Amino acid sequence: MGAQVDLRRGGVSVQRKQLQKIRPKELLHIVLDDFDFSWTKKETDKFMELYRADAPIWEMARKLKREQVEVALLIMDFELRGRIEPRVGGVYGRVV
Repeated sequence: MGAQVDLRRGGVSVQRKQLQKIRPKELLHIVLDDFDFSWTKKETDKFMELYRADAPIWEMARKLKREQVEVALLIMDFELRGRIEPRVGGVYGRVV
């Protein structure tokens, strides 16, 4: 989640950084802006089903109709939040 900044308060270092991004003085590069990193509950439920079934990342991406990078970041997010545990084979699952 992004930082919440109250722009009415002064002296907050995050406030200056946020304002620099709102009104940059130079060209601003947005990382991976061509991808969709929002997920519905239905999509995350399907992801969990596939992850638990040891599906490889390319199969998850195909079944979820997503790019592999989107699935990879969901895996990282869920692992960091403790919603999934690392599995044998990592993103590749149990490929036979």
